[in-house]
Amino acid sequence: RGKKLPANIEHICPDYEMFGVKNKAIGFTTRGCPNACGFCIVSCKEGVKSVKTADVTEFWRGQKEIDLMDANLLACPEHEKIIQQLIGSKAKVNFSQGLDARFITNDNAKLLSKVKIKMVHFALDLPQNTDRVVDGLVTYRKHNPHVDPRNICVYVLTNFGTAFDEDYERIKRLQDIGLTPDVRIYRKNTSPRLTRDLARWCNNRFIYRSCPDFMDYVPRVDGKTIRQTYF
Repeated sequence: RGKKLPANIEHICPDYEMFGVKNKAIGFTTRGCPNACGFCIVSCKEGVKSVKTADVTEFWRGQKEIDLMDANLLACPEHEKIIQQLIGSKAKVNFSQGLDARFITNDNAKLLSKVKIKMVHFALDLPQNTDRVVDGLVTYRKHNPHVDPRNICVYVLTNFGTAFDEDYERIKRLQDIGLTPDVRIYRKNTSPRLTRDLARWCNNRFIYRSCPDFMDYVPRVDGKTIRQTYF
């Protein structure tokens, strides 16, 4: 808890061959996150400040793809240096743990536009962050029009002290800017059926595309829409 990894472990290059990983590099360039969210262990485990701990070259050896595992890259004061390293690698990058859209600016969005994107993840976890996150996403898309929206994933956390209306409002805000949400349920076994229906509708892309309005979704064989069933 709160302890740093020994330097020889933090800076070791993974033995990709041992795990059968080919043409992909996986690693961290920063540790820590200032958000201290109640559903996440990162701030407790790694600290409440995002700090640079490694260069990309410490775990990348010319592979065609990079999976970046940083919890909150953009909160790190040195994030632009790291993005420059990703640009220099010319590898396709998957920001697998997500970029905090609240830290998106015109400057770093322009810099990110030079990164070859395989997949970029964002999160809209809490209703009180909606405006700032949406603003950041709009800025990112303004400077990255070449990134296919299908390669932009925005997680929406549900069942973490939120009402259905708050969950659905966040989804609609993301739809309004042309992005597809990915609903995540906190402690699914405690979630109401409506929330599980919401997740199934949103995360099954065939259902989502054929029925873009959740209120028209028919979740079960009884033929009743969500609107008829719950509202």
